[in-house]
Amino acid sequence: MNKEPGTTWFGSVIDLLMHKTPHGDAYSLPRWQCLLHMFNHQTHHRGQMAQILDEKGVENSYSNLFRYLL
Repeated sequence: MNKEPGTTWFGSVIDLLMHKTPHGDAYSLPRWQCLLHMFNHQTHHRGQMAQILDEKGVENSYSNLFRYLL
C-alpha cells in the first residue's frame, strides 16, 4: 500500500472536510480540527456520565483515561 507522508487510512489530517449548517451554508474545516473537536467533546460527555454515576452512588473509575484508551 503506497501512502504519502502524513496520511493514514482516513486520509491526511490536513485534508479539508466539507460541511453544511442546518441553514444550508457550506463551510470547510481541516480534518485535524474536526478530530480535535471530537476528542474534546467526548471528554464533555465523560464528565456528564461521571456526574450521573456520582449522583447515583455508583463506584467508577471515570478519571482513568488510560484505562479507556488501552
